[in-house]
Amino acid sequence: MTSVSASDASGRLLLGAKEDGSEAGRTLLGKASPFVGRDGDLRALRAYWDECVSEGTSRAVLVTAPAGFGKTRLLRELVAALRQTEGAPTVLVGRGDMVAAGAPFALLASALRAECGVRAQDDGAAARSKVRARVTRNLPGEEGKRAAEFLGELMGVRFEGSVELTAARRD
Repeated sequence: MTSVSASDASGRLLLGAKEDGSEAGRTLLGKASPFVGRDGDLRALRAYWDECVSEGTSRAVLVTAPAGFGKTRLLRELVAALRQTEGAPTVLVGRGDMVAAGAPFALLASALRAECGVRAQDDGAAARSKVRARVTRNLPGEEGKRAAEFLGELMGVRFEGSVELTAARRD
């Protein structure tokens, strides 16, 4: 399962989720295939995004269709278009198993680990350093340090010691 979220300082848009492991585009006879029949859907998604940015609001959009109807392609086309805009959004992609323990947070944890550059082979110190560096890039000082600890906890990167984190672990 893959969850994709696009955001900038003005808004957030959750595009949906899909099951598969591939982010590469499909080809037909070795050539990229044209994007056909989903222009209206793409315009609607762009309109939601534009509203989020201009109004400072959030939206959740769920795209559903049978397998092979172009949901993944629609997502790729939207992300490609958004990346060409001024103030292009950060796009986070997470993977998880819908039936695994903690599934609701697994998608977010996976997306955050990827954004922070945390790899399975990283030792604790390296993982903590990566999380801290990424979080404090946008949230400096003590607030960033505290946020990194809590996000690290969500990602399975253990931080030691703050009173708030210790209390949250007991809850």
